[in-house]
Amino acid sequence: MKPFGLRHPVTGREPYAVVQLRQDDLAKDHYNVVGFQTKLKVGEQKRVFRTIPGFENAEFVRFGMLHRNTYLNGPAHLDRLFRWKRDPRVFFGGQITGVEGYLESAATGLMIGVTLARLSKHRVTRIAWALYPLLVTFVIVATGNHFLSDAILGAVTAGLSAWAASWLARARPTAWAFRTAKA
Repeated sequence: MKPFGLRHPVTGREPYAVVQLRQDDLAKDHYNVVGFQTKLKVGEQKRVFRTIPGFENAEFVRFGMLHRNTYLNGPAHLDRLFRWKRDPRVFFGGQITGVEGYLESAATGLMIGVTLARLSKHRVTRIAWALYPLLVTFVIVATGNHFLSDAILGAVTAGLSAWAASWLARARPTAWAFRTAKA
């Protein structure tokens, strides 16, 4: 990562790059290295990572791998509510829609949850769809996959997006399909 604003405490020099560690479990005894997708074999990963200051004696419990994101061509296959054009009962959210990052993925999931809650005809399903994003946030935090702040920022971002969409639906109903009840 680029070391914007980070200086060595003794020399005052700015390093060329820095390694960010992220808490990987609730017990705070496992951390993962952010952004280290690699095709290096395990032995070579061990050798290279041992050259990073502070990693000389680290215990590695899991090694990196290369991953590839798969996504849909949204304009060709999805409508304005992120429904599949072939079958409007099917919604898509998250990275498969082409967004990148946790906040954006959470925001599309919340948008779909809110949309489903508004389109649903039954009170029980409206409540279930409204609670779905909260359940996902709880699972993310409880499993320690991401920091609580990620979940809070994702919820705030998604909430502001939902508010803006609702405001736009009232201000310009023909410009946004958020309130449409057609399936």
